[in-house]
Amino acid sequence: KLTKAAKPEETKPAEEVKHTEEFKHAEETKVQIRNVRRETIEKLKAMKKASELTEDDLKQGEKKTQELTDKFTKKVDSISADKQKEIMEL
Repeated sequence: KLTKAAKPEETKPAEEVKHTEEFKHAEETKVQIRNVRRETIEKLKAMKKASELTEDDLKQGEKKTQELTDKFTKKVDSISADKQKEIMEL
């Protein structure tokens, strides 16, 4: 007499690979954004040292740079989350 055994649920490695690739791509993009922030702040400090900027201008530039960094990092996170959700629904 034959009995039916439960079939193990198949994994979806292709989706997992795409999900991982998307995550890595988002992280690389955020690293690039942070690198631009670092370079910008270094340039602002060099300008301050060369007396091209005041201390207030430097602080304002650093603040604006950080705000833009945060804005674009959140945008990358949002796009990545949407893309990962889309991949997992396939």
